[in-house]
Parts: sequence; structure tokens; C-alpha cells
Amino acid sequence: MKKGIVLFLLLTLGLIGCQSAIEEYDDGTRIVTRKFGPSDLEDLGSRLMAKVAKCKLPWTQNTPRLAIIDFRNETDKPGLSKQPFFDVIETAMFEMGKFDLIDYENAQMLLKEAGFSRFDAYDNNKAVELGKALRAQFVMWGDISVASGIDGDNRTIKQYRLSMKVTDVATHRIVYKASEAAKLKAVR
Repeated sequence: MKKGIVLFLLLTLGLIGCQSAIEEYDDGTRIVTRKFGPSDLEDLGSRLMAKVAKCKLPWTQNTPRLAIIDFRNETDKPGLSKQPFFDVIETAMFEMGKFDLIDYENAQMLLKEAGFSRFDAYDNNKAVELGKALRAQFVMWGDISVASGIDGDNRTIKQYRLSMKVTDVATHRIVYKASEAAKLKAVR
């Protein structure tokens, strides 16, 4: 009897874990039939960090001081938890060993002490201002956005995009830009 209950629970948990079907378009964009959440944001962050790890541009040389500041949330999910995403980014950056990193949490604390009330950049000038306050050579910033549409089956599709920029604080130039996206199809 107990084995039957345990087996039933395991099968039920297995089915729950597999309930969202994932398809992939030719461009690598994922379609997931469930709601967008922190784990999706983590996945997008991991894919962005894989791009940064391969980057051989000058800004990644000689262990520059880089600050990670807040990514603006421009989605339909105002309470989206970004902490798991920042954990993924920081871990990847530390593992690369290419940067003298001011992590997200310390950046927020230092900016608060410097009198800033917002810790995100809405444009390149704001990113430079925050970078100077953090005494960073480069600032990593960006946003999470959403666009909606209708597919051929008349279902709503939302495309969540994570865009990242790296700004050189001294020159005010964006030295690196990348983005990743996930498309979510509404379940009928």
C-alpha cells in the first residue's frame, strides 16, 4: 500500500515537473507554455553570461573593475524576483576570473550610502553616473522587457527579452551589448 502511494506521488511530481512543453524556433528562441518567472530569467542570464565568457574584446582584458547595477523591469510582472538572475550573473563573472567585480548587492549598498535613491540606469548617462559613484571602470546594466502578439492558433505569445549593456565609465561608450529572449505561449 505504501509503495503504491509513494509511486503515485513520484509519478504525480514527475508529471507536474514536465507539464510545460518547450519548443525551440530556428533562431534558438524558446517557446514555453507557462508563465515567465525567476527560473526563466536565470536561464536568460546564463545564456548571456556564456556570450560574455567567449568575449575577447578589450574591455574584458587586464581584470577591469566592473559594477553590476540593477536591470530595469519593464515587463508585465512588477514583482518579478531578480535575485536568482543576479546570483547567476555574479557566479559566472567570478568563475570567469576576468573582472574585479562589484557585485549587485554591494553596488546597491554603496549607491545608497552615496545618496542615490535608484540603482538602475534608464540611459547610458545614468549608467556612467552610477559607475563613477562606484569607482568602476565599466558598468553592466540593462533591462527585462516584454512584447505581446497572437500566433496562428489565436493564442497570445509574449516574448520576454533580457538586454545587457556594458558601458565604459571614462569614455561614456557602450562597449558591449547582448540580449536573449524567451517566447511564452498562452495555454488554452
